[in-house]
Amino acid sequence: ISMRPVNKPWITSNTVGEYTLFKDAPTPQEIAEYRQDVGGYLESFMRFFLKNPKASKVSEGTQLLKKQYFSVMDPIENFKNKLAEVITDLYFPYPAIYNLMKHKGPKWYYYF
Repeated sequence: ISMRPVNKPWITSNTVGEYTLFKDAPTPQEIAEYRQDVGGYLESFMRFFLKNPKASKVSEGTQLLKKQYFSVMDPIENFKNKLAEVITDLYFPYPAIYNLMKHKGPKWYYYF
């Protein structure tokens, strides 16, 4: 819808703590696998979201995500929280901001 030329307002929002939806989703085995190869996990996740398995800047983006979210991976609870946060940011704020940037009409974004 954001690609269509319209002058209707676009209003969207996100809330603090949305990451808690994903915090307990992965099993302990999955958490261990993600932690062992966080770079590979982030890279495949980014390729999925970009819908382009050959995207040229995926490795650069992966490094930025690792630095932003996973500079401290201990204790395991911290890693689980950061894993949930990165998933949430890719599912909620990223699509909202992307569509707001594309929308040509008036727009409002709220973060609660």
